[in-house]
Amino acid sequence: MNQQSGSLDDSSYKPIPKRANTQSEVDTSYNVQIYPGINPITNTQNQISSEAFVNAYPKLIHWIASNNLEAYLNDHSNTLIKRKDQLTTLIEESKSNAIHNLYDSRRSQASMKFYEDFASNWKNQSYDVYFHHNLHIPKIVVDGYNATTKSKAKELNKTATKNSKALEVFDEQSLTHINHRFNLMYDHWSLPLNPHTGKREEPTLECKEARLITYGLKLTLDELVNKAVNQIRSDATANTDIIKVLKTFFTNTILQSSYPPEIGPLIDNYQFALAWESIIKYNLVTIDKQYVSISLMKKILNTTYTNEYKSFPQFYTTFVNNCAMYLFSEWYQHFTYAQIKHICDTMTKDEFTNTYSEKINEHSLTIPPIVQLPCRKKLIFKAVQDTHLRNTVDIYQASNSDPNELKTLIIALRDGDFRPFLYFCGGHSPFNILMLELIQLSKQF
Repeated sequence: MNQQSGSLDDSSYKPIPKRANTQSEVDTSYNVQIYPGINPITNTQNQISSEAFVNAYPKLIHWIASNNLEAYLNDHSNTLIKRKDQLTTLIEESKSNAIHNLYDSRRSQASMKFYEDFASNWKNQSYDVYFHHNLHIPKIVVDGYNATTKSKAKELNKTATKNSKALEVFDEQSLTHINHRFNLMYDHWSLPLNPHTGKREEPTLECKEARLITYGLKLTLDELVNKAVNQIRSDATANTDIIKVLKTFFTNTILQSSYPPEIGPLIDNYQFALAWESIIKYNLVTIDKQYVSISLMKKILNTTYTNEYKSFPQFYTTFVNNCAMYLFSEWYQHFTYAQIKHICDTMTKDEFTNTYSEKINEHSLTIPPIVQLPCRKKLIFKAVQDTHLRNTVDIYQASNSDPNELKTLIIALRDGDFRPFLYFCGGHSPFNILMLELIQLSKQF
């Protein structure tokens, strides 16, 4: 299962043959119901239902990983699959963007050409700028005009009320006049005049579309709109297969009909991450939070690396999931389940504090003792103490004393684990175990 950065899982191990007395394999086919949902009638039935979910959770996680659904069930912002109710909005937005982009692009081209034409004859065109602002024209500028413009300049200077430096085409007064002239000469590109304020304002979407059609750009606009809309529909179609698998997860693997009525519409609207988190919250918090918390605490305290696990990463994944479910039941109001799971994996105390400092301070959050990193570390020591990994733990403890560092331990246990090899060798015979422990011991020298 692909987890967030820093997590460790079963992904590095190849499938291994079945053996006797092991946890039953999880069928990842579409029509297997792993967890039948909830029928909350009595308190006892509620507790049984919640316990069933907790017990089924490893199989559900395996099903999710086997079908590559992790990213979609953590996608709370619906960036991978757009919500169904977003498609209509996206199509309308694409049409609007096409109109805005085409209009603004063509207007910018026309405006730039007008500016360049004006600037190319700046020597005489500048008179219009001085006249527009009623500015006195400096003698050095007047001397550069042709005879006709020079005569007009001298007349303007007799009445001009404001002094001015010799203007350049890029000065503010010049640009203001150029924009004014542009708006007067090119009505279809001009900024409309607001009759109430007397100021020119950005044209509305409808105004831009009408002007483009009037200017003969309807075909160009239609092509841009159709291209944008087709891209959105193509993206939606590309997700058809994964949507089918996700719906299968909720309708076949988990029987959604017995969940609260708000979960069904979330699934129908492709809000799969929110639906999955709502199901987790419903089982861990809503039904009977106290009972579930106690049950999960027992699981955390009593989980050991027994023969039901095919490898240490599989055991560690179960351990992390139990810790995450417990912490989520306490902090569901502040974090998503994916965030909680990352916290309960190999995130250090400093990483947690730095990443969520604002939220920690705002809500005065303290990680419950049972899932604090030093405690989780001790529980992992306890879980493997009677296994072939005890030598790995001894070596680790001799060289690592930081109680708030877990990643190095998990890597060491994963690398020191030879249980997958035991499956290929035909089981846990005394001879096999002895030989493998000798191999493991030889690695230390």
